[in-house]
Amino acid sequence: MIALGPTHKEDDLWAVTAFVRQLPQMDRERYRELRARYQQMVAAPHAHDHR
Repeated sequence: MIALGPTHKEDDLWAVTAFVRQLPQMDRERYRELRARYQQMVAAPHAHDHR
């Protein structure tokens, strides 16, 4: 597992955990949907702050 603790908030870590746990049952379309949403979030200024 990668070391995210020092650079991410606890809520973000739990979100990553929830996502990874869903991967085995996730279909390709759902993954693409989530990826598109993430790309939109990254493109928006100040949408996600890594502290």
